[in-house]
Amino acid sequence: MNSLRKYFTDWNTVKVLRLTLGTFITVDGIVSGEWLFAFAGLVFSVMSLMSVGCCGTSGCALPKSGTCMTKDQLTKSEDKLQTTD
Repeated sequence: MNSLRKYFTDWNTVKVLRLTLGTFITVDGIVSGEWLFAFAGLVFSVMSLMSVGCCGTSGCALPKSGTCMTKDQLTKSEDKLQTTD
């Protein structure tokens, strides 16, 4: 049950848009007999359900909000970059 639950968490606008477009393209491809479009729509739909991006599982995902740098850390890293140049 936990493995099924992870597919329905962390939904955002892009994920919903990808699922909606994928479903629309799949249905339109089946109705019009264009099987290549139906397959492409199915790929988009499965990508959104499985949380898979273009580079593999979470390969293109942004870091979680808790991993952002603080202002002090950012200025320290900028200072290090300026001293090495």
